[in-house]
Amino acid sequence: MENQDLGKLIEKLDAEMSKPAAGRNMAVVRTYLDHIKKTYQEERTELETLRHKIRHDRLTDLGNSTKLEETLSDYESQKKPMTIINLDLRGLKAVNDTYGYDWGTNLIKLAAQYISAQTTTRKSTDMVFRAGERADEFYILTEETDPNNVKKFIMRLTKNAEKHRLHIKHGDGYGHVYLEFYSGYGIYDGFRPITDVKREAHTGVVENKTEVKANGCGK
Repeated sequence: MENQDLGKLIEKLDAEMSKPAAGRNMAVVRTYLDHIKKTYQEERTELETLRHKIRHDRLTDLGNSTKLEETLSDYESQKKPMTIINLDLRGLKAVNDTYGYDWGTNLIKLAAQYISAQTTTRKSTDMVFRAGERADEFYILTEETDPNNVKKFIMRLTKNAEKHRLHIKHGDGYGHVYLEFYSGYGIYDGFRPITDVKREAHTGVVENKTEVKANGCGK
């Protein structure tokens, strides 16, 4: 039997089942049921694949802006406290300009793998997103809301990042770029608008960037 629209298969099954029992062909009924099940599973798989693509970043497979906003909305609707950590990958533009966009892509992938590994070893509820207006923006959502613990986690994450580097073949030689991040955070207490918390996290990144550049080591 050819692949057919699920609705048409159901219509044919209904037509067969509406016949008197004596004239009903059960082999045909079983065939229609098998094909309905197969078609349903195929359509369900296709839908789930589409849903995943819409909500995940193509390059890193992390949640994208759509997934981030949906998740933030869920927390806000439940008035569930959480922390938004905003990370800005340092040096991406310099890598793109100096070595080319392929190496910039590799740096983004390295950053995504590193951040995901750091959160996996910490809390199962932590979620990582590559989301924002620029390619170098990442977010971590965590249910840790103690400011001291949040600061310690960010400090550990940014410090350990310096141990990871991208090895770059350039011309006849090799170079390397270390992972570095600007960071900021905001704590949602279950009451104030979560958009304000997200803005606070981004403001922290801007302030961190200004501080680093003022010290003469910005990138």
